[in-house]
Amino acid sequence: MRQRALAPQLKRDPLDGGSVGIARDFMRTGFLLVLLLSLSSARVPGQTTIQAFGGDTFRLNLPVGYRLVGQGSPGAGMMAFGFATNQRPDGTRGLIQVTLVDLDKLSTKPPPTLEEFAASMIGGIRQRRNHWQQSESSVDVDGVHTKRIKWSGTNEPSLERPSQQAVSAMHGVMVVGIKGTVAFTLHAQDVEPFAVSSLPASENALMSFTLTPHR
Repeated sequence: MRQRALAPQLKRDPLDGGSVGIARDFMRTGFLLVLLLSLSSARVPGQTTIQAFGGDTFRLNLPVGYRLVGQGSPGAGMMAFGFATNQRPDGTRGLIQVTLVDLDKLSTKPPPTLEEFAASMIGGIRQRRNHWQQSESSVDVDGVHTKRIKWSGTNEPSLERPSQQAVSAMHGVMVVGIKGTVAFTLHAQDVEPFAVSSLPASENALMSFTLTPHR
């Protein structure tokens, strides 16, 4: 049986002092996208954001201080939206990312199951972390059964974190679901000590997600 993989990664994300990006490996085809950050110093109060991708539209209630900093598509049928806080003095940011995948436009048939999709999505984060720990549970979001993955790890030296930069303990929550013909990933992450206060608010934002798919 052929294994299907859909593995986005956050390359040089704001938490590591870089720009938001996503890399995709699907059926041995690689795509790389760099999402440019807006470095405005103005803080934005919590608000509802509505974003569209093709015929799909989603709504998300952002926490205070988060704003859309970039969006882009690494390939046909896929779109990522990055929301972040202003950069802190230590160069880190809180991050929320929403990724939509139009399953109708994927070359693999049949499309990935929820389990396969979730494993691939969290795998893109795990491969860039050390001291990894994760726990899984189920939660309903927008009336859809989803998989919730809570994780922690450290950002060891890599292209996204220079060796002279101190190692940071990181925490995150990922929610993965499929509604109609659209798969979605909702991901929030931050570094210690900020994650203690930022992640609960970010996860509340993830739970507010609603999606109107094209069919």
